[in-house]
Amino acid sequence: MGAMMSESCRGIAWCRGVEDELRTANGYARSLIEAGPDPMMVVDLEGFVSDVNLATEEISGLPRARLIGSVFAEHFSDPEQAREVFRRALAEGGLRDCLLHFRHATRRTAEVLCNVSQLLSTTGEARGIVVAVRDISDFKQVESQMLFQANYDALTALPNRMLFREHLARATALASRNGRIVGVMFLDLDDLKDINETLGYEMGDELIKATARRFRGALRESDIVARMGGDEFAILIDDVPEVGDIENLA
Repeated sequence: MGAMMSESCRGIAWCRGVEDELRTANGYARSLIEAGPDPMMVVDLEGFVSDVNLATEEISGLPRARLIGSVFAEHFSDPEQAREVFRRALAEGGLRDCLLHFRHATRRTAEVLCNVSQLLSTTGEARGIVVAVRDISDFKQVESQMLFQANYDALTALPNRMLFREHLARATALASRNGRIVGVMFLDLDDLKDINETLGYEMGDELIKATARRFRGALRESDIVARMGGDEFAILIDDVPEVGDIENLA
């Protein structure tokens, strides 16, 4: 009888030990999730969100209570794409740098990179996925601004000298293959210096912007108007049948 009691006590102690270990492991995992600066979501095998951190509340605009139990894929502007990421992560063990668009409660979206890994049990079986989300919207905006600054004139938003040369190279190569003509015009504004000195540089800038709008309005959508610098402009007329057509336009 005493031996049976002893075995029973050991069994109870073992169960309690396992429970303590599970609580410790869950607490450790919860601390890791919450400590992450980026949004993190734990998703079960059915595709439902089972845990999130504070950063996920911020990017989603929803409290944790509403996120838990929600459908993972529905938090993205393209749910089917998110479901495909979920399926592939379970099948392949994880995915890196998946580009998705996370949807805020206000319906605005943020461009995000998702790194997905499988959530495994102590026996190595998949229990779901863990999704780490990085908001790259600000980075993309800066990248877009840098690209604009490198290729366009800040005052008129017209292509700059460098971009004009790229357009000209492509147009001449295409015209050469097709036996067509490319027209190029160079124009400048006379006495812009006098306007700047008498009416001020702001008025001179307004004149340049107005000139750019008039050039743009007088041409086809396919033609290119560029500001080469200062008061100088260049116009590229693509795919012209006859030289006389360029002269008429001038």
